[in-house]
Parts: sequence; C-alpha cells; structure tokens
Amino acid sequence: MDSVSNQIELKFIFDIDSNKKIEKELIASCDYKLIVDIEGRLDIYVNDKLFFSDQYILLLELGISLTKWIQKIKLDKTEDFKYVTMDYNDGPILEFIKCSNNRWRIYSQWQEFECHMEIPEYTLVQVVEHFLIDLQERLLNTYQINLKDYVNN
Repeated sequence: MDSVSNQIELKFIFDIDSNKKIEKELIASCDYKLIVDIEGRLDIYVNDKLFFSDQYILLLELGISLTKWIQKIKLDKTEDFKYVTMDYNDGPILEFIKCSNNRWRIYSQWQEFECHMEIPEYTLVQVVEHFLIDLQERLLNTYQINLKDYVNN
C-alpha cells in the first residue's frame, strides 16, 4: 500500500490480531462490540521512515472512519480526517489536515517525528484506499466481516 508522488512515499502496514476469538453471533448481527474486538498493529511510514506505530489499534474502527472520510472526499465534501478512538480520550491519534492546492499534512499525537511535507491529495487517497482494500480482504478472510456492513449503518 504505497504511492510515490513528488518525492513523497506513504505506506500503511498493518497486521490483524487473528488469535483473538470473536463470537460468531456478533459477526452475524453486525454487533458494534466487534469494533473494539478487531485490533492489530498499524505502522505508517513517510519516505521509509516510521512516522506512527500502534500495536493495539482498533483496525475495524479505523477502517470505518477512513471509509467515511474517503466517501466525503469523493463527494467533494473535503474535510480534515481526525481519527478519534474509543480507546484514547485525549483527542485524535491520527489526522490528515488539508493545506492548500489539494495537499495534506499528516499529524499524530504519537508521531515519531514531525512531518513537514505536504502530501498530494491523490497520493493520500490512493494509499488510504489500498489500505482499506487490504483491510477488507483480511477482515473477510480472518473473521468473515464485511467492512461495508459497518460503514452503512
């Protein structure tokens, strides 16, 4: 899940904790308890340098938030992305902040370094969409969960 544009490379690398047992009844009913049950590791790299890392991020929750943000971008309802998780109460842990000329900055309270580079919108959207496609595939293969079932509710 990477893209190179204007000397900027952005990568989302993740792994679902597949050892966690999930109740089949929760999956069948699209119970929102699953949002806190589906977690794993997420590393975000900017130009091959680790920017963000969380071993226990709520991947389903993040996927839902990113999907809704991408839908707004595609409808030209551009707004900053702020990932506020139920696991952390001190504000967003990951943000994409709109600058000018369809360029974005990435920020996190947990960032390893301050990223001053602006990411072209096309690059950011492409990387996020690739992450969401891979997440959807792994959710289906691991738990038979369809991300879209949670986005549209």
